[in-house]
Amino acid sequence: MKDKKHLENIFKNLVAGKYTLHELHELLDSFQHAEDKNSLLKLIEQHLQTDSMETSSTEATEVIARVLEKLMRQNGMEQETIIHHMSSQRTYRWKNIVAIAAAVCLFAFAGIYFYPSTQQQVGEPLLTVTHDVAPGMNKATLTLSDGRELLLDDVEIGELTAESGISIQKSADGQLIYTVQSQEAVSDINAVNTIHTPRGGQYQVVLPDGTKVWLNSSSSLTYPVHFAAESRRVEMTGETYFEVEQLLDASGKRIPFIVECPGQTIEVLGTHFNINAYADEQQTRTTLLEGSVRLVAQDGKNNVKLRPGQQAKLYGNQFSIAKVNVESSIDWKNGDFYFADESLPVIMRKIARWYDVDIQYQQNLSLQENFSGRVSRGKKLSEVIKVLSISADVDLKLVDRTILVNNKKKQ
Repeated sequence: MKDKKHLENIFKNLVAGKYTLHELHELLDSFQHAEDKNSLLKLIEQHLQTDSMETSSTEATEVIARVLEKLMRQNGMEQETIIHHMSSQRTYRWKNIVAIAAAVCLFAFAGIYFYPSTQQQVGEPLLTVTHDVAPGMNKATLTLSDGRELLLDDVEIGELTAESGISIQKSADGQLIYTVQSQEAVSDINAVNTIHTPRGGQYQVVLPDGTKVWLNSSSSLTYPVHFAAESRRVEMTGETYFEVEQLLDASGKRIPFIVECPGQTIEVLGTHFNINAYADEQQTRTTLLEGSVRLVAQDGKNNVKLRPGQQAKLYGNQFSIAKVNVESSIDWKNGDFYFADESLPVIMRKIARWYDVDIQYQQNLSLQENFSGRVSRGKKLSEVIKVLSISADVDLKLVDRTILVNNKKKQ
């Protein structure tokens, strides 16, 4: 439960149109708690019973409408039921607000909501679905040092194989776990494994040193079965999240962990961080949650050091650093899509990777609008694009495994 004064301040900022994205997320998430929900309902009622509604911004009015839409759906309330709670002389305001809510209809309930980063006219959505698409799942291929390939979603739980003194097991919760059995049994110190996730897949690996790695869709990780004594070096593509285990050598010095990815090298001593290095994105993004990392550009001339809460974007051989909401960078690891002021093409690429679908845009389509929102990656595709089609000024049509993106028809 949040402090009532804090909620009141957020609501005042909302009405004034001076709220931040973080505050809006707080407001929407507050409806998970009964007392917070009741407090906000009273604030909305008080606001509607004053003349301030006439001076509220259109955007603020629409956001309030979204809050009301969530209230209605969470409580199973019909429009007339809500209107009945208000004084009769203010009923017309509720009708106007609920009408906006029906038009905006951003499905803030159940943890699903999208909203544009700038004002726009919201028309009726056009959504056509010929058949639905299930969300992605734990799927990956493991390539062993001898060239054998194992489809991890097909093999049984338990030990998959043992090579060079290492036991490789598949756990019940979808992890690939490496366990050192015997240093004496090492037969090939240069043995290398690669795990690759397809579109619509994800997987988690526990490396021989205890480091945990999560792989998003269309990603790969190449790593030695035995790390060298002086350093630990892996290669990745796509998107991965690391929780690096701290290790010390015989002299008590930390053994660095080095990640090589397209365009840069990341040197780690022990930390939690996310790397987004998809080939179809304009830049590589490295986000630090805990600890410290140093990034070195491919030319070897430029390097930067990150602090927790910072993100480095790599353009060519140049870095730019900014403070970010780290939650939006590891949303996929936590089972969500969490978009923070992102363009429609970026959002659609994330959806395409997870649901293993293609995106087709019509010509002359305007893609300048940015959006924020949250939706579970466990939802079927139709649920996700329905919310997005309502929020964005586009019509979406799902045909087989292709999403067609068109300009919204004028009413």
